[in-house]
Amino acid sequence: MRRLLLLCTAHHHAIHDEHIHLDRAPDGTVTARIPDGRALTEAPPILPGPEPAAMLARATRHVTSTAIHTEDGGRLSLLDSIHALLNP
Repeated sequence: MRRLLLLCTAHHHAIHDEHIHLDRAPDGTVTARIPDGRALTEAPPILPGPEPAAMLARATRHVTSTAIHTEDGGRLSLLDSIHALLNP
């Protein structure tokens, strides 16, 4: 059984800091579970189409500006994040 999973640093820390448990199914699918047993589900894929910034803004409109904070405790700038994602 393979027990390795490639994670970015942020997700690696989230697994440990938030006590998230990963389960791998026989088909290789990995499910993340929070301590109360609920499974974290994937976000649906976003097909950007001709206006990717507008599509991303619509897909994330339910996220308030105070919902996510940066590592240093600052507020997330959705505009800056979208810009960084679209201009690597």
